[in-house]
Amino acid sequence: AKAAETNATIRITDMMGQEILQYRLNLEKGFNELLVDTKQIQIPGSYFISLVTQQKQFTKLIQKVN
Repeated sequence: AKAAETNATIRITDMMGQEILQYRLNLEKGFNELLVDTKQIQIPGSYFISLVTQQKQFTKLIQKVN
């Protein structure tokens, strides 16, 4: 990876911690955007989305409406 890139993983898990989706990607310094195919999340409800890098982990609660 270039110095300006960081390896990262996006994970979506259900409320019980079961992984629903996982994406591996390279983040560049600055703004990054990822479109998630929510068709794979079949049941409406609450889920956690996590961004994990070697340095940090960020987790947010998201809602699948329909």
